[in-house]
Amino acid sequence: MSSPFEPRACDDRTLPALLARAAEPVVVASHFGGWEKPWLALEADAWRELAHEFGERVERVTVESGANREFALRHALEILPEVLVFLHGEVVARFSGKVAVAELRAAIHEALRTASSLAEATAELEASTRSREVLSPVRSVLRHRAAPLAADDLAYAG
Repeated sequence: MSSPFEPRACDDRTLPALLARAAEPVVVASHFGGWEKPWLALEADAWRELAHEFGERVERVTVESGANREFALRHALEILPEVLVFLHGEVVARFSGKVAVAELRAAIHEALRTASSLAEATAELEASTRSREVLSPVRSVLRHRAAPLAADDLAYAG
């Protein structure tokens, strides 16, 4: 049984869907497994620290790049290990080799700020759209009443 602090393992089949649907940042640590002990960018203590600080606001994932070549090629993983921070499916921060938790923490905070700003802008846009939809019939009537009368309309007015 895995710890709630451990990142979940993903692969070429599961990761694209996770990245596409995630509204919050996703931290993906890529490593090369194979026959030797994998060289990890983040040790268990670092994952635990991130889990304590960010909880469920940040998805934590590992990908074994040797077995998941599609992900490695799509994101040009040349130096392993790498840590990528995604927001709405796009890479917003990238670290190669051992990662200082403070640097990663700063990148995650920035991604969370961006996610919050995007959520606020989306909510404002939705509210504005709802207001326009509600007022649309009223505007249509007002526009019709304010339009100048055409010659054909004058014939019926008399």
